[in-house]
Amino acid sequence: MAIVEKKFSIINKFNDEIRGIIEFDDNGKNLPLIFVIHGFKGWKDWGFLPYLSKKLAEANAISVRFDFSLNGMSENSDLVAYPDKFAANTVSREISDLIDVYSFFKDGTFLDILPNEGFWDGRVYLIGHSLGGAISILSSEKINSDGMVLLASVSKLARYTERQKIQWRKDGFLSFVNNRTGQELTINLSYLEDIEKNNYNEKLLNLMRSYNNPILILHGKEDLTVPVAEAFELFEAGKNNKQINLQIIEKTGHTFGIEHPFVKASDALEQIITMIKQFIGLK
Repeated sequence: MAIVEKKFSIINKFNDEIRGIIEFDDNGKNLPLIFVIHGFKGWKDWGFLPYLSKKLAEANAISVRFDFSLNGMSENSDLVAYPDKFAANTVSREISDLIDVYSFFKDGTFLDILPNEGFWDGRVYLIGHSLGGAISILSSEKINSDGMVLLASVSKLARYTERQKIQWRKDGFLSFVNNRTGQELTINLSYLEDIEKNNYNEKLLNLMRSYNNPILILHGKEDLTVPVAEAFELFEAGKNNKQINLQIIEKTGHTFGIEHPFVKASDALEQIITMIKQFIGLK
């Protein structure tokens, strides 16, 4: 089996670049399309995302991962290369970016990258990690996906104390240190205003209640970044969906035992990959 890797670049509706990678086995046929969506401070090549994407391609899927246009990353660095872009990012921008990438497949623009016209079978799945899980849910109004996998997903977007919000509004930005790199980063007040203006906390749970296709929630029991209680909140919101499944992974945390740079797969990561393949119906 030879996995083909194709890079792509598109310009979104805000005239910013979205870079991504499509992976597939060119000997396959009638394959589902899977978007792998990174989280806050993440990017398409972080940690386990390339490994997960390749495993999905090997299991007979078209795997797509990409950088949100304002995540601030470059192709050649693991540091935030464009902190001004990172600071300007919003939840609405990430939703828009995901819809833009999906639209390039839906309207046929990207189909010439694939081996033949019938290579993609029309199915679409979203796999979102952390904030990427929330972006997947919030995009479900526009993307008619056949299923969602929520990896350590947040259940709320306004995750800040009143003291933080007061200071944020006073300064016009919120500062924090990226624990992985030691970089001091900021995020503009527009991030908080976007969440509040669009009432994304309530909207997130309402969309979980109305989503009727299969949902798989996978969450590490020892997650200190996004507490496991948030997985239960998402499950509770979607409980009327008979096709929702919650699996708590023992003895692992927010990134399922993986750090960046990726060295090797953990038992927890292999476990969730097996569950994802079974959920989608891959080999």
